[in-house]
Amino acid sequence: VIFLIKIKHNALKETRTAVKNAFFNVGDIVNIDSKNGLLVGTITKMNRTRAICDIKGKAYNVPFGMMEAV
Repeated sequence: VIFLIKIKHNALKETRTAVKNAFFNVGDIVNIDSKNGLLVGTITKMNRTRAICDIKGKAYNVPFGMMEAV
């Protein structure tokens, strides 16, 4: 039973990531919800589950779940 739940959870996680990945593009300006508050950055590279964003001149590896389009 637990094995089936894990499979379903992973499938849902991959679906959400795919939707977010299709939504964002390199060069997009995004809001990033972090521990330090709301930050604004630019996507410089897309990975499978995360994007590298330029925030105030530094590159950060940000999960798609933390980003919103501006």
